[in-house]
Amino acid sequence: MMTSQQRLLSDISHELRTPLTRLQLGTALLRRRSGESKELERIETEAHRLDSMINDLLVMSRNQAKNALVSETVKANQLW
Repeated sequence: MMTSQQRLLSDISHELRTPLTRLQLGTALLRRRSGESKELERIETEAHRLDSMINDLLVMSRNQAKNALVSETVKANQLW
């Protein structure tokens, strides 16, 4: 089961992903139309940086969820 912190990290990551994807698509289209520019390169660099940060959040959230559930085989007589 996910903790509230894990769910928050996951939700934030997914909510940031949509506008970031739109920004990346927009810059790709602009690059096709206008060619190279320092400003466009800066936007793409920062968008890539944000994408990496969001991926890190998702990985951290998944790892925490996996670590929260640890299964262990136990003999029944060890329970009492």
